[in-house]
Amino acid sequence: MDLALREFVRRGALVEALGDLDLSPDELREAFDPAYDLAAMRRAETPAPYARKPRARR
Repeated sequence: MDLALREFVRRGALVEALGDLDLSPDELREAFDPAYDLAAMRRAETPAPYARKPRARR
């Protein structure tokens, strides 16, 4: 339920921000790079190393 409410608020803020641009849907599509591929960018990222933390000496 919390996730749905956060998504609702996020989309509302996005609509407000984009509404201030006064662009038509076609102009808005052209404003973004068509070669932008988020999934490809994420696959190309180097994963963060997850190592165990050293234990504290007692």
